[in-house]
Amino acid sequence: MKKLFGLASLLYLFSGCGGSGPAYLPVSTGDLGEIYVVADQEFMSADVKQALGRSLSATQEYVGIPEPYFKLTFLTPAMARGSMLYEGTMLMIGKSSSSSELHRVLPDKLDSLYASMHGRSLSTFAQKNMWANPQRVLFMVANNKDSLISFLQQNGSAFRSKLLSMEREEAVAKMTYRPDLKISKEIEEMHGINVKAPISFHIASNVKYNDTEGFVWLREDGELTDLNIVVHYEPYRDTAQLQLPYIIARRDTMLSKVIKGEVDGSYMATDNQFRYYLEPTELDKHYARAYHGYWTLQNDFMGGPYYSITAVDQKKNRVVTVEGFVYAPKYDKTKYVREIQGILYGITF
Repeated sequence: MKKLFGLASLLYLFSGCGGSGPAYLPVSTGDLGEIYVVADQEFMSADVKQALGRSLSATQEYVGIPEPYFKLTFLTPAMARGSMLYEGTMLMIGKSSSSSELHRVLPDKLDSLYASMHGRSLSTFAQKNMWANPQRVLFMVANNKDSLISFLQQNGSAFRSKLLSMEREEAVAKMTYRPDLKISKEIEEMHGINVKAPISFHIASNVKYNDTEGFVWLREDGELTDLNIVVHYEPYRDTAQLQLPYIIARRDTMLSKVIKGEVDGSYMATDNQFRYYLEPTELDKHYARAYHGYWTLQNDFMGGPYYSITAVDQKKNRVVTVEGFVYAPKYDKTKYVREIQGILYGITF
């Protein structure tokens, strides 16, 4: 079969995003790391599910034991009613004809997709807050299942990245919706950084070492989980501060001084037996680099995943690092890592 999309058409495919829905909507449900797939019967076949699974449920690295990027739940359009439509991130797949079961439920949405196809075999459209808030829905229409499978085989990684990006928007909205204003005010007044942490978090440490360096540790220590946010900063000197060896070395220096275990002599450290990769990103429109890692307690037996972003704050001529780390030994980690990411990407300065 001919290749469906080049790079330019792929970027076009993922560029559309509709506006928000009604002002008053129910709160979205479901965990981060889950997607409801609502599809016409033709796209519920085993080979389509397998192709979607290879793209969206591939095993991700850096969260501990193997976990998929997304857990998928498949529904027919007839099943997707009431609270089933309140899932935070959804994927809707229909045929590019009026015989589509999904078209009968949502004719206004799919008609606009049909008009945009211009001879292509597949098209998409993203919509915010359609039935719930915060919510992200990606609509796809395809001529047939072969077109859909071919697209997923050729563009599965980019497709997954698009849904991860949509889910991150949902996570930021969800995790920063009702922040603890007292915590936000205290941190901003001392450090010039606004952290919109949920009210379940508390300040474990808040120190300003001098005029140009500081450290913040926020913690939500539950009975079976422990979620943490760390912020630290220093003057910007050169680009070496954005290189991975420097970022990890500074992490170990800063966190080991403050974060200790219950065993005497135990302290926070980076587990260096794994390979880490920096990715370009943005934090509050500042150039930044991010990576997934594993933490461990030196001289103890605790550990888990963490996610770190290092950004250049040009206005204050400083380098700001924000990190979230998770301890949840009895649970999958994906949900908690993405909740942490939602808080991190909501930080402003």
